[in-house]
Amino acid sequence: MTRKKVAELLKISLVTLNNHNRNGILKPTHKIGRRILYKKSDVLRLTQIVF
Repeated sequence: MTRKKVAELLKISLVTLNNHNRNGILKPTHKIGRRILYKKSDVLRLTQIVF
């Protein structure tokens, strides 16, 4: 999932998503060129923990 899609799903800003990345809450799994991608299962697991 792209950064934008993850932020929309979690209802957070891209800055907050970047902070989660920096603090180890949600780490990206792939980087293709300049694109940062997250595993959908990791994002969904976070939604169950946070919400």
